[in-house]
Amino acid sequence: LMKELSFAFKPRQLSLSAMVSPSQNVIDQAYNVKSLAKYLDWVTVLSFDYSGYWDGATGHVAPLYQSPEEQYPTVNTNSSINYWISSGMPAHKLIMGLALYSQTFMLADSNSHGLNAPTVGPGPPGPFTQSPGFMSYYETCSTVKGHEWTVVRDSLGSRGPYAYSGKFWLSYDDTGDIRRKCKSIKQDGLGGAMVWSIDLDDYQNLCSCGPYPLLTAVNYELRNTTLNYEPQDCT
Repeated sequence: LMKELSFAFKPRQLSLSAMVSPSQNVIDQAYNVKSLAKYLDWVTVLSFDYSGYWDGATGHVAPLYQSPEEQYPTVNTNSSINYWISSGMPAHKLIMGLALYSQTFMLADSNSHGLNAPTVGPGPPGPFTQSPGFMSYYETCSTVKGHEWTVVRDSLGSRGPYAYSGKFWLSYDDTGDIRRKCKSIKQDGLGGAMVWSIDLDDYQNLCSCGPYPLLTAVNYELRNTTLNYEPQDCT
């Protein structure tokens, strides 16, 4: 099918792209990477949802690298991207997926609130997105900034922050984490970034970091957009 679509698209100067899994197991079992590389112009790696309430333990939604607390070396964006490259996909065709949301959890014990802590289900739905286990970035930052929350950042920059209040726990990427990922995109010669999704950014400036702070960070790093300030973390 990819071959037929490519042959139909190229005379019309149309691009052919696909969104693909970040999982090494799925890559091995579901894709002929070298064949796809012949016909696809862009390959967007869905490099997020590495952890969620379905795991029964806390974890970061989209770590850039393996953190000291993470026992699995392949459950991170850098590992996924490099595996696609080593499997035969040219780096310049790869698009890194960026998550503009948090995965949320309910802790089994409020005193056990680090990474890999036992959980009993999804966090409560956000006031606007209304989906258990998930909150937009604007819901995330306004929640964390407006209540009694503890925010924990990784000094190594391998992952974004996680935050907790009582038994409510969530993980997300902040502005600085998005910038680090965009710098990685440039350093590794990737094709660009994709965000999931535009409507989940803080478009109404609820968190007082300016409208669309995460998209602004992407443009600042990848397009060298001129600003009268340097994008900073909002939480």
